[in-house]
Amino acid sequence: MARIGELLVESGFIAEKQVIEALDIQSQTVGQKKLGEILIELGYIDRAQLSQMLDEQAAIRTWYRFGDYPPIP
Repeated sequence: MARIGELLVESGFIAEKQVIEALDIQSQTVGQKKLGEILIELGYIDRAQLSQMLDEQAAIRTWYRFGDYPPIP
């Protein structure tokens, strides 16, 4: 399954080191904040980018769960 940080990096919205920084902060908050929230607070992404990637993540989960794979171009 694709994780939100991986999707954001693959999309070119952020760099891997930014995800690592946000994950470090998240580990210090003991799960009180979601990764996307932290990335927005740090100014690395905006809400529209997070929303786009969350939609993509949900689509990927649906494809895996129900076998409704997208058409190959």
